[in-house]
Amino acid sequence: MQNTSHITCHRVVDLLVSRGVEYAVVSPGSRNAPLLIALSREKNLKKVVVVDERSAGFVALGISQTTRKAVAVVCTSGTALLNLSPAIAEAYYQQLPLLVITADRPAEWIDQNDSQTLRQDGIYANYIKKSYSLQSSIESREQSWYVNRMLNEAYGVATASPFGPVQINVHIGEPTASLSETADSGFRAIDLTPTQITLPNEQVKQMANAMAETRKVLVLCGMMPRNEELNRALCALSRRPNTVVLAEHLANVEDGEIINEIEAALTEMPVDAREDFAPELLIYIGGAPVPRIEKQYFRQYACGEQWRVGIDENIIDTMQGITKHINVSPEAFFESMLACDVEVCESHYAQQWQGLLIKANDGVKKYAEQSEWSDFVAFRTIMPLVPNNVLLQLSNGMTVRYAQLFDRVAGVNYYCNRGVSGIDGATSTALGASIASRLDVLLITGDMSFAYDVNGLTSQYNSKRLKIVVMCNDGGGIFRFIKGTSSLPELEEYFEVNRRVEVDKYAKAFGFEYFEASNEAQLASAFKSLMACETAAILAVKTPNVDSAETIKRFYKRNKQ
Repeated sequence: MQNTSHITCHRVVDLLVSRGVEYAVVSPGSRNAPLLIALSREKNLKKVVVVDERSAGFVALGISQTTRKAVAVVCTSGTALLNLSPAIAEAYYQQLPLLVITADRPAEWIDQNDSQTLRQDGIYANYIKKSYSLQSSIESREQSWYVNRMLNEAYGVATASPFGPVQINVHIGEPTASLSETADSGFRAIDLTPTQITLPNEQVKQMANAMAETRKVLVLCGMMPRNEELNRALCALSRRPNTVVLAEHLANVEDGEIINEIEAALTEMPVDAREDFAPELLIYIGGAPVPRIEKQYFRQYACGEQWRVGIDENIIDTMQGITKHINVSPEAFFESMLACDVEVCESHYAQQWQGLLIKANDGVKKYAEQSEWSDFVAFRTIMPLVPNNVLLQLSNGMTVRYAQLFDRVAGVNYYCNRGVSGIDGATSTALGASIASRLDVLLITGDMSFAYDVNGLTSQYNSKRLKIVVMCNDGGGIFRFIKGTSSLPELEEYFEVNRRVEVDKYAKAFGFEYFEASNEAQLASAFKSLMACETAAILAVKTPNVDSAETIKRFYKRNKQ
């Protein structure tokens, strides 16, 4: 069977197949023709063709989020690479293993006024784990050996903890579309054994005793993929009288005595009792916390021991008081702590926080019942209706903040691009998730995020599994919430934009079923229709921007003394 005559491009595809990579997200181009030829002729890979590289990068990210596996994303030369940048940066900080395969012009033509040519080697240097520069032609045994070794290393680096993107930049000469009868590229797979990090027994015992003897232990969980071993360990810890486990919805940890509604609890906490609720030992895992109030509280009041647990490239000191960085996976750490035979001290710390949670949930409910139609009331209506057999994608801005104020939907995986926290790519990420998942994917997004990533709607892969809720409050609602911008005279013209996004026209243009709601009763009915729809569908929820901003501000201020 004929294949591309550019052997390195053929080997790149053989690398993907040998490592069990399932998906390659590709964008059309001329310089990447050898890569597209090799991919198209490989039947053991699922190819997803997305014209816009910015969208393609986030589609690949969504697939990797959902499968927890490496995903290839392939583009042509020139500015195509730059359009992948936002997704690659997000993947880096989410620790997702993207294999970014970029086609390049021959090195001698860089900076020589040749079309679609720029300096591509190492272009993502600040937000990838490593970059590899290869020639598409192989002229000697040494070149063959080098290409083989670099391809194996690239995959190994991407999939070694902490996961992350790598770039494979292939310099391709003319003719790009030439074929040969070479059926075997000569690729040789090298098995890479992952590094096993374990703690010395004596150190395990010391830390287990510290956790058992400390009266106030608090485990804080940020954004993470669902991990059943970790979930079981944290549930067991949460039943200790001296231990509180706080887990954001994005941490995908639940059950036991775990507290998920962190922000609601903190807003209900009496000002004069904040020191009493503070931990003597704070252990935090996962990504960056979403609520500012959460970071402010622990930075001010968590004045005792602080442990960071996780395999990180850098020392992570989010709460500005770290005393110990434990460079092992959270599930391995907590399982080792529970395996030790220790006597847990008497304490009312867990009971104290559980009492606060009950009060907080009651406070949120009462506040919502007393509030007029707004974003707050819309989310209070939507979240209890979310079925437990969906993947929930949230956009940045106010969307993720509102969603985390209300009870966690049991069993649902929550996702949001909180690595870099940009508004770009939310729709494309959800599209990628719907391609890789057998479950329905529900995206709840703001109108500005929706408009920013409208190319995510243009895909040929839209299916009945993709459902989108767009919060239409005329854009930029977060700027009325943020203290620094809410009082500026430039608010409406330069920050909020005050733009009505015509979601119905987008839905019609791209073949989505359309629903609309402008009050609570309409929303409850329309949301049920959205989730029951047999095609890809969009629900526009229209809320007042000024009233929504005032409602959420009053919520945060309601208990301040």
